[in-house]
Amino acid sequence: DDLKKFATKEELDSFRKAAFKHFATKEDMRRIVEKSEERIIKNNSQVLASNDKMSKKLDIILDELPAKAAQDREQNDRLDVIETHLGFHPVAA
Repeated sequence: DDLKKFATKEELDSFRKAAFKHFATKEDMRRIVEKSEERIIKNNSQVLASNDKMSKKLDIILDELPAKAAQDREQNDRLDVIETHLGFHPVAA
């Protein structure tokens, strides 16, 4: 009676053919991993290039900041002199 429950060679072959349509083989998995690695490397390179550009821009801004602050102080001092000469009362900031 138990022998009737075993699958036949034809049934197993049919299942194998159907399974290959739905399950990935080792080669399929290898290709998926390789493509994923390629995308990760490409995206990582893009992120690093973008970070490099941002870092360079930030360096420029940080280098120029002290000069801009000094220029602002000089302009404020000149405005104070002009306002005092014209008799304007200082405005609290």
